[in-house]
Amino acid sequence: KNHPAHNNNNNNNNDETETAMIRFDWNAKDSTTTTGAGGGSNGGSDNSSNKKKKKLLMYALPHHQKQLVVDDDNDIVVTNICVPTFHGKTCLIESTGSSSNVWNLRQRLLSVYSTSPNAKRPPSVDYIPALASSIQKDLKYRLPSNLHRGAADTYFSGKILARQARTIVLAEELLQLSASSSSAASVVDKKKKKKDDDKNTGGVVVSEYDYNYEETEHLSEIRAAARKSVSFTRSSVDKVVNDLKSCVQVWFDPHQHDKADYVYDESWGGLVNCGCTYYSSNDDDDESSTGHCNNTYPNCPALTDVNEDFGNGYYNDHHFHYGYHVYAAAIVAQYDPEWGKAHFPHMLLYIRDYANPFSSSSDKFFPPYRQKDWWLGSSWASGIVSAENSPHGRNQESSSEAIAAYESMALFGKVMKDIFANNNNNKNEDDDDYEEAYETAKLIEDAGNLLMTTEVEAARRYWHVWSSPDHNNAYPSKYDKPVVGMLYETMASFQ
Repeated sequence: KNHPAHNNNNNNNNDETETAMIRFDWNAKDSTTTTGAGGGSNGGSDNSSNKKKKKLLMYALPHHQKQLVVDDDNDIVVTNICVPTFHGKTCLIESTGSSSNVWNLRQRLLSVYSTSPNAKRPPSVDYIPALASSIQKDLKYRLPSNLHRGAADTYFSGKILARQARTIVLAEELLQLSASSSSAASVVDKKKKKKDDDKNTGGVVVSEYDYNYEETEHLSEIRAAARKSVSFTRSSVDKVVNDLKSCVQVWFDPHQHDKADYVYDESWGGLVNCGCTYYSSNDDDDESSTGHCNNTYPNCPALTDVNEDFGNGYYNDHHFHYGYHVYAAAIVAQYDPEWGKAHFPHMLLYIRDYANPFSSSSDKFFPPYRQKDWWLGSSWASGIVSAENSPHGRNQESSSEAIAAYESMALFGKVMKDIFANNNNNKNEDDDDYEEAYETAKLIEDAGNLLMTTEVEAARRYWHVWSSPDHNNAYPSKYDKPVVGMLYETMASFQ
């Protein structure tokens, strides 16, 4: 069993570094005792007075060996009994002590500000004119009419929504940089901001832009360039937010009958999409377009064809698909907290499907961490059936989309945590449920950060082929490509 722990522990009293603990609880067996015919035993004694606590013998991957925690209850020794494996030099671990059947891995988390949509530093002054010009064009783009009806597949629709959300974030940054007040975009002390965040004062800050950036001498030049280059206004950003809001929420609108419906699958406990047999008589970019899904449940093409919607009905790529939608929802919620509160349960369905942080005992509908392989640290994109029926097992191609899915989860948790914290500070009789919602959002943020961090590190180990003084390439020298295109359980392919 593995138990990711979401409580963050301060490491060496450094406010900029947080850690989480990943626990493997082994059900160790005594291999010297076997049961023979008739219930007798061979090779050992079952006499309870002669029983001794047996040591756990288990092989550990290279990153396990670095992260294993040694304490008074568990004396862990990395032996020199090692074998080369697909995932690097794997060594036998001996564990003794009262907790010898438990491994605790201390995982150093990424920056505590990773749950912000904002960049940690301002754009270079040389690129601001081109950036402002591009954003001005992007703000004029309106999402096609079929997306307003949810008449699309879950993957490409999500990519478009997330792109619009990112446009909003970049536009907001340039608007703040172009504000005449020098306090509109400021460089803050990281430790002070951490302490302020811990006060849980809540609130959604869109009107102030803070940088975790120490080279401040160019900030005045950057502001000047932004004031000169930015010609779009707040109202143009608001229009994009409203456009995006409509396309995020429509997927859970029971009154919208043209969309590709979501279905709860009782067999595997998941949120799968019915699929869309699309029909349109004219261009979807035309507001008068009548493009719609010409099918309704139980006529679901995605549930009968593993290649439909990239296999969504068979649990392929769920973190890729739903992560984009969650990111878009996080950005919308920053601008409209009431919308965020109203649609919090809907967005949780996405998260509970691909990265459920709740235990099986507390959530009977979705399994914990569906896509994640805590042993490797990475995720698997292939679902219950591989489209290629590959003999090499499960696979994942896009490590970047896996990282983005968990970053989106952490960001959504952070945004909603701040919203509910603000609500609790202005509490009235009708707001008792928001305290529980705050704790849920905090769990979503913490779990998302841990998932994202382990995914980033796994990508560096298994998808990026490189070596350094403190990192050994896992693959043999005959694999001379700089990256892995598709990682299977037993094969790495450049594709």
